[in-house]
Amino acid sequence: MKQEHLGIDEETDALAFPIDGREELPPGPPRQLGDAVLCPQVVGEAWRPPLVHALLHLLGYEHGSDMETREMELTG
Repeated sequence: MKQEHLGIDEETDALAFPIDGREELPPGPPRQLGDAVLCPQVVGEAWRPPLVHALLHLLGYEHGSDMETREMELTG
């Protein structure tokens, strides 16, 4: 699936598909963000960190120190 959507030929634990692209999130009540897809064969019982990672992407985070800090806050 990662090859098909990102052009990267490797296993992946999670993918995020934003419903409205990468536009900045407006203030106000939550809205539908998109889909987070987990691969059970890759994540096994350790599903929480990959799910948090995918959801943070849907919230607009990019890979880097801000995302890593937020992941640590949410997953311990």
